[in-house]
Amino acid sequence: MFAFSFALLLSLLPAAANIYGLDELTGGCWYRGAGQQYILIWEWTTFFGWMDASILYCAIVIIMIIRKLNLVAKQFDTLDFSSTSRSSSHLPLISKARISSVVRRVMWYPVLPVAQIFGGFTQTYYHINHEIPYVVLLICFIGLSLQGLLNALVFSQDIAVTLSQPSLLEWLRYMLLIKIFSFPKTTSRVNPSNNLSSINSSVGNKLSAPSVLVEKDNSDKQNVVQGSSIELTEKISEEIVTTLRRL
Repeated sequence: MFAFSFALLLSLLPAAANIYGLDELTGGCWYRGAGQQYILIWEWTTFFGWMDASILYCAIVIIMIIRKLNLVAKQFDTLDFSSTSRSSSHLPLISKARISSVVRRVMWYPVLPVAQIFGGFTQTYYHINHEIPYVVLLICFIGLSLQGLLNALVFSQDIAVTLSQPSLLEWLRYMLLIKIFSFPKTTSRVNPSNNLSSINSSVGNKLSAPSVLVEKDNSDKQNVVQGSSIELTEKISEEIVTTLRRL
């Protein structure tokens, strides 16, 4: 609540000073009179300064976390596991692997705000020197454009996302196998005797009876073959899914 109120206050202060509006020099709606010294002070006291302070704070916190994790990893090397059981001999290796994995993931988090710091730097550089080098402008646009991609890359390595990936991939593989090896169900078509016309003679009924029996026998054989093929397909699918789980 305090952070929201403070951010709202910083946004309302320039409105009270009547310096919001369309800037003809930059062609954007923010502070009017770009290039003037007091406008630059307003920008840094209400936006750029707090943004850079937040980025610096995040970077310091991340550095402290990385140092702490490295210290814990070194402490595992000094622990004595000789008195423990044989099954626990892999505990230091597993713990160090987990710590290293966490360190690698945490190190990417400062990349997100650092990539956005070039916007304020470019504008301040323009106010002071009245020109922007092409390299600085290119870095600014690349950093702003990569914001969504960096967010996707960093948060895709989050523990919650990585833990859900195996189950999701397993479900997709299972559904794909079901679609590939499943057969469409067919229904047997047997002409009932009540559909026969009453005008047919008994001789005609006797002649048509063997054909009906043959058709029914063929449909039963087809159902038996189809049932056995479905059972075989299910067994093959289960074996493939088991093999994929082992991979």
